[in-house]
Amino acid sequence: MLLFAFVFDSLAVWAVEASGLKKYRLRNRNLMPVPSSNKYWRISLNGILALALYFGFAYFFQGFVTAGLTANPSRVVFDVLAVLLLYDFMYYLMHRAFHQPTLMKLVHGMHHKVRNPTAADGLYLDPLDNFAGLGLFFLSVVIVGPMSTLSFIVAAFIYLTVNNINHTGLALPHPVFKLTNYWARTHDHHHGVNPRRNYGSIFPFWDKMFGTYE
Repeated sequence: MLLFAFVFDSLAVWAVEASGLKKYRLRNRNLMPVPSSNKYWRISLNGILALALYFGFAYFFQGFVTAGLTANPSRVVFDVLAVLLLYDFMYYLMHRAFHQPTLMKLVHGMHHKVRNPTAADGLYLDPLDNFAGLGLFFLSVVIVGPMSTLSFIVAAFIYLTVNNINHTGLALPHPVFKLTNYWARTHDHHHGVNPRRNYGSIFPFWDKMFGTYE
């Protein structure tokens, strides 16, 4: 799962940088007031932190994801949807709170220094921001669980992949990319157009419900 996330992230970064895909970029990518050395050092640090948190969760909370290696398909679908919906609701509330002046200055403002994010920039964060986001995902698993290992892997796979897609800044023309384009457009709008809109990560429900969808 983590290996796939690394490979996908690498491919997404390549896609953003590829000259043949420039015309599909959502906005001009020249706005980058972050030195490359600082940027990639922090991304690497947060990648290591995320990996440690995954292994720590698997070790200390394995009882919540070890109700068998597999489950029937309907139970997997239920568990995955329940985890992602709960996570995204809590993330919406946390993300919106992080945009209050004090928390924006102390924590979340670092992430918003990147005005034109690429896939790797999902990890350009204050470590507390990284810990809080992953913590909400793990908390969702604990609340919904115990579940099968398969359910956990699928939920984590979607969580990681959507976070990568959110930061690609690319909208590709084929209909197969309709969903990924939606994720990229809404989060790109949040980063570079109106940071007080589109706080959700996966679903549009919460932003539409609370009047922050744009």
